[in-house]
Formats: sequence, structure tokens, C-alpha cells
Amino acid sequence: QSCAKKGDEVVCSVKHTNIIMSLSIHQQRRVFLGPPDIGCLLRIIQDANINKKNSIKPGNLVSFGKPPGYDIKSIRKDYHKPMIVEELNDREIVAVAIGGDCYFALSSGGEVLCFGDKYLKKYFSRPDHDFVPLLNISEFYPSVYGPNGDKFMTDDHGDIIPFFERETGSIRAIDSSESHFLALSQLGDVYMLGNEGIVPTPPIDDIRNPRGLRPRKSCYVWPVHIYQLPNRAIDISAGGTFSAAILEDNTLYTWGWFTRCQAINVKNGKKTEFLPKPEPVRWTRPLFKRIVLGVSCGWNHMLVLAHDETRNGVSTYSCGQNDFGQLGHGDQENRNELEEIKALQQDDIITVEAGWKKSLFLESSGKKLYGCGMNMQNNLDHSTIPIRLHLVEGGIAEKDQPKICQFSVYKQILVLTESGEIYSWGPNKWGVCGHEADNMNHRPFRTKPTKIDTTHKFKLVVAGKGVSLGIV
Repeated sequence: QSCAKKGDEVVCSVKHTNIIMSLSIHQQRRVFLGPPDIGCLLRIIQDANINKKNSIKPGNLVSFGKPPGYDIKSIRKDYHKPMIVEELNDREIVAVAIGGDCYFALSSGGEVLCFGDKYLKKYFSRPDHDFVPLLNISEFYPSVYGPNGDKFMTDDHGDIIPFFERETGSIRAIDSSESHFLALSQLGDVYMLGNEGIVPTPPIDDIRNPRGLRPRKSCYVWPVHIYQLPNRAIDISAGGTFSAAILEDNTLYTWGWFTRCQAINVKNGKKTEFLPKPEPVRWTRPLFKRIVLGVSCGWNHMLVLAHDETRNGVSTYSCGQNDFGQLGHGDQENRNELEEIKALQQDDIITVEAGWKKSLFLESSGKKLYGCGMNMQNNLDHSTIPIRLHLVEGGIAEKDQPKICQFSVYKQILVLTESGEIYSWGPNKWGVCGHEADNMNHRPFRTKPTKIDTTHKFKLVVAGKGVSLGIV
């Protein structure tokens, strides 16, 4: 409805019914045009062009596989090469999340940037001009009914500040799945946008939805404050159709659609598949106190790290769908309560990652990586218990194995070493493993960890549907 030129940018404010958002529109010389339902496209630069002096800066976002806003007809065999997302080149990116055809990036300045429009296609049509809109999500308005109450939301006279005049939350962490997006503020508030039925009912003081009802046959395209959490959150994780949050008292809450036995809550003595608001998780006996230290939600299962008061150490738990043994219990039976993975009792696990029917676990030395679930072994067999995964094979000494600092798993697995190198394996369609794919229409499989051939030193890697992203 209104546009203003700011330097080389054209900043537009778009109002649709009760939804107000801002778009940062950059003039483009070349773009990759997406299918009709992709409303947000990005220009990319191939690896051959990004080795120029001063062309890479700390915090640049790099993609492997199909680019954001891709045209399936233009997919080429060289998409396995690192490509810089140029539209974010002027920002230092510190975190990124992948949700289907929608991607989110968090800058060092606290900006949340969205490109691709899985959630926004009902409100924004495909642009007809050679420019690419980047959506800056900024309306993280807190509710007085949230865990912080009316703290920071009163004026000098003690009156509640009107909703749109409140200071928006400063975001410090993000996560996303194909159905929804989560954001965690510095004050411990959790915000969410995404498909209807996944997002809890907004608070009554959110005047963007005055009746407090979900948009019918639609989705929330503005951040909804998850005010039902009893305490401030310190960590978040987005699963296929459900969400999890660790609170400041180190308890774990979940909400959303818990289909296929990842319904880890029981209501009135009966299992429930849908939790309209956050509820505490259920654990298998014995019912002693546990301090939750970490959580990772996969497509249909969840992994949790917790310190047990009866043990002098950290235990690893899992629940949910187990058709490929991704829960690590040595069988293929689903679990609707968090159960300890006994095969890892002797290992000091410090990080867990759940993906598409896969689970990964990292031991405290950073040298020992374990995995279970689909296609985890070299012969593509499934493993129902965690097995050791060596980045470098050939009988080398344990001390000579690369030290792992971070890893990510979807269907493909990406492992980042302390020296900034990436090892990858798994389905390599569109070159998402960073290696050339022989057939773009099938799923060539990399059975062993292979180092990606790139001159860039990475700080973070994220595996997602059809694409892998990294921050250099």
C-alpha cells in the first residue's frame, strides 16, 4: 500500500486484512524463477564467482542443492557447488532454519528474514518483475498473559501499553519444520507462525485476531505469542507437526499434532493426538526428577538429554515413531513416553539431533558420533541401536579422527569439524550432500562420509528438504 525508497532499497508496507508486514525489495539483474506458488525468490552466485578477493564475508549464507526459489526445469548438475545467497550478503547471519520451501535466517542484529513463501502464498502472489522480496518478520508482540506477565509492558503511570505500541521481542534463536516456524526471544518468550491446527490459539489481547479464533483453512502469517507456557523458555525445537520448549526450570513442554505415537502426553488417562496448548512431557518410570538439558524434534520422533538425580551423569531419551529403529531401543516399537536409550548409558552424550527417521548422538570428546534409524549403515541397512559412525575410515587411531563441533540431519547428514570442514552422506538428490549427483531425477546415495570439496571454512551447517545451508 505504501513504498519508500531508502538508498538502493525499496521498502514496501503491505496490509492484508488484519495482517501488516514489511517487504525489503531489491533490484535484481538475474533471478531463478520458481513455480507459481513460490512468491519469494533469491539470486545466487556460483562457486566459480565467489572466490574473488573480498567476495566472502563472515556470516555469509551458502547453499548446496536446489536454490531457494528454484525452477525445477533449471536444476543443473553443478548445484552441488557452494552458492552464496547474495540478498543476505550485507548481513551477518548467525542462525538459519529450513522449512520445506521456506527458509529463515537470523542476523547478528536480531533480524528474522524469511525467503520462500510456504506460509505466505495465501497472501502474497508471485512477483511479475525482476526483483526479489525478502520478508523481514518483525511483529513479535508479547502478550500480558505470557510468562513475563505485564513486565516491560506498562507505561510510567502503570497502565498497560497498547498492543501495537509494545516493544517487540528481540529474537535470539529460531527453528522451523515444513509446517511451522518457532522463534525464542531474549526474554524467554516463544513465538510461532505456520499452518492452522499447529499454532495454539493467540492471546485475547492480540488484536490481529480479535475473536481469538484460528484462521479457517489458512495459516498464521504473523508471529503468535505462545502465552500458555508457564515459565520463560531457554530452548526450542520444531518437529514435523509438533513443537517443544525447555523452560527456565529445566522442564520440557510440547504441543501440536502428535500423530504416529509421538503423542507423549496423556489426558484423563487417555492418549491424545492433539495438544492445543503446551503440556509437560511424560517419562517412563521411575518417576524421579530430571533436569532437561537438550531437545531435538525430528519428523515423527523426539530426542532428549536430561540429567537424572539418581545418576551422576546425563541420560539420553527418545519417544515417537520407531519404524526404522530411530529411537535406538533395539526394536521397532513406537513409544508414547520418553524412554532412556540403554545402549548409550556408558557414553557421555552431549548433543542429539533428530531428522527424517534418523537420530544422531555426539559423545563429549567430539570424536565419537553414533547414529540409528534409516540407512545408517554402509550397506544401507537400518540400525535399531546406535552404531559408531567414523568420518574417516581405514583403521586410523581414535585421536586422529576429526573433532566434530556441530552436525545436522534431515535425510542427508552433514557433520562440521573443528577445522571448518564438512563431511556428508545420505540421499544426494540435487546435490544436497555437496557432491555431484549423477541423476537429478532419482536419489543417488552416498553410503560413506565424504568431505565436501570447498575452500570455505564453515561455522554452521543445516540439512533440510532439497537443500543444505551453511554459514561461513
